[in-house]
Amino acid sequence: MDFIWASGYQNRAAFKLLQLDAWFRFLPTARAVLDLCAAPGGWVQVAVNHVPVGAFVVGVDLVPIRGAHSLTEDITTTKCHAAVRRLMDSNGVAAFDVVLHDGSPNVGGAWVQEATVQLSLIHNSLPPLYT
Repeated sequence: MDFIWASGYQNRAAFKLLQLDAWFRFLPTARAVLDLCAAPGGWVQVAVNHVPVGAFVVGVDLVPIRGAHSLTEDITTTKCHAAVRRLMDSNGVAAFDVVLHDGSPNVGGAWVQEATVQLSLIHNSLPPLYT
């Protein structure tokens, strides 16, 4: 675990995103990135470091995220959807090129229930992307 701290990244999840970007190269061309369930901020860190200068990066979570635009909201609420839309509008962003979502419900190891809740979480967090 010392290598994580030596790297400067917030957590191990940062390396997961680095690996995905190495394969698919989606961050170097992204103009706007939305990270849902962003805490503790490892994916935001990677995004900020790998998008072009001036790209718009937003992290949304129940706790504040450092290093990018941050919204402290529940991603499933209309209040959050409106806040994302306002932030997009005030920064001239019509759409996000990349949406990151590494949130996971914890319902005690009941796989079917976790999968159902995960799908619901994703579905309920998407309205700002297509309205």
